[in-house]
Amino acid sequence: MAARDSTRRRKAASRGRSPLPASILALNSLRTRPMLPGRTRRGPTSVGAKADMADPARHPTRRITAILLGAGLVTVSQVEDAVKRQRQTGRRIGETLVELGAVSEVDIGCAVARQLEIPFADLRPDMLDQDLVRSFPEVLLRRVQAVPLLRTGRTLAVALADPTDTEAIAALAEAAGLALEPVAATAIDIVRALDRIFGAAPLPDLGREGGDELAILRSDRPGPRLLQSHLAAAHRAGATEVCFAPHPGELRVQHRIGGRTASVGVEPPAMLEPLLACLKTWGGPTLAGDESFASGTLAFHAGVERLDVRVSLLRVRHGVAVAFALEPDEPLRPLESLGLDPVDLARLRAEIEARAGLVLVTGPPRSGRTTTLASLLHQTPLDRRRVLAVGSASTRWPRADMVVDLPTPGVRLPWGRWAVAHSADVVVVDGALEGDAVIDLTASATAGRLVLASTDWCDSFAMLEHLLARPEGRAALASRLRAVVQQRLVWRAEEEGLANDYAGVALARRCVGEVLVVGDALREALRGGASAERLHAIARAEGMTSLAEQVERGRAAGEIGPTEAARGLS
Repeated sequence: MAARDSTRRRKAASRGRSPLPASILALNSLRTRPMLPGRTRRGPTSVGAKADMADPARHPTRRITAILLGAGLVTVSQVEDAVKRQRQTGRRIGETLVELGAVSEVDIGCAVARQLEIPFADLRPDMLDQDLVRSFPEVLLRRVQAVPLLRTGRTLAVALADPTDTEAIAALAEAAGLALEPVAATAIDIVRALDRIFGAAPLPDLGREGGDELAILRSDRPGPRLLQSHLAAAHRAGATEVCFAPHPGELRVQHRIGGRTASVGVEPPAMLEPLLACLKTWGGPTLAGDESFASGTLAFHAGVERLDVRVSLLRVRHGVAVAFALEPDEPLRPLESLGLDPVDLARLRAEIEARAGLVLVTGPPRSGRTTTLASLLHQTPLDRRRVLAVGSASTRWPRADMVVDLPTPGVRLPWGRWAVAHSADVVVVDGALEGDAVIDLTASATAGRLVLASTDWCDSFAMLEHLLARPEGRAALASRLRAVVQQRLVWRAEEEGLANDYAGVALARRCVGEVLVVGDALREALRGGASAERLHAIARAEGMTSLAEQVERGRAAGEIGPTEAARGLS
């Protein structure tokens, strides 16, 4: 019975194929039967000109389920089951029907080709025009699941997993600047072809551990596919940030690599709404009512590698700007590789060998504080000591016995109570001491422990003066404070003449830091609640080199350019 059913389906799918042009069962037949120059169909899956696809209402979509039902390949009950399953997996409806065994990918391809009167191609990667394929952005081709096949005059033949997807066709037409002749193909053939040409680099999987890494790109929902493809491309390019900025008539996409911003593409403005809906579905930040700003964190997996993605939403004139800050799981770096002064490093090492005390790393956001904290912990003797780490970049603390992920950057947590309850000997706090929350460092929970912590204060002495305003703060700092590192992360171009040219600029990170090590005179000044100016003068007398002096040294040595020097002191 099953065999007769399968035969019936194949016959139903093959009846009535269009003779213009003839059905294509192999890429070779497409090459020997080129499409006529200038020939254009005005059906729902053909684009005669870019302007034609500007109004999707003129090209009503024929859903794959309707085509399969009309061809007698699936039943209403099977479609209903697939819809239920789709809600659980987020995959495309066609892929879900294949997963449930209702149809095969070839069944779907043949049925769609017959209904839309377009060819069906059996893609063979060795016969593809790789130069033609590479002339399109990989992100676009993977997102819409398409492979360019043949260009003839002003017409481009393109294989699509879903030729009913008018958004995909519009995006391809915009990129090509040509009339399109859609060709049906199976999704698996398209993925294999793209992997053969671009390489099968693992795509990140947002929002969950493991799972099918291509599931989101195959989803019927445009938001997940858009986000997945752009974050995958940014990760491969080594970008630290992806920004979607709405402008009149377009959604601009930018990457930040090495402190420089580059425009990498433009998406239709209509993609902003599904992008925001996708973030909401995955537990990301949302803007409610009249809110103008929101932020949060998402998990981001590239194979076995985990990254923490900080997401920020900002309401702007033409919509909502969305920024994704990628924090890759970088290898631990030795202290001497950070760029701090060698003399300061020697003094700093002596302080972290203490059994108890406060060592602080301060600076503005994205100044490399987390990297410095991780290096300090790696350098700290931990024999028979229990370590509690609290922070968003949880993968930076491999030596910690207990790690608590920070749910949202800047959130205030009762980490001191946790440290006491679990008898932690060493505590690392990263991202939970912003602004006034730094006062938590003076609580009794920090006594008798080594605390390595970061905060966003940009002036060490202003921070100390703020903490000294209370008697308990003066007593705590005088007895526990050991060192404060005030740092900036600056970049320099290693090739001259490329200040305004993004492509080809090789950048090197350079950490510039003011390392304050507390001596006897400074400790007495802390006990007496001295002013910021007085504390600064004593620190200079005890051998501290100010941040301004460190930046000037780097500029004079040619290690820091004048623009970065000014930015580092701003």
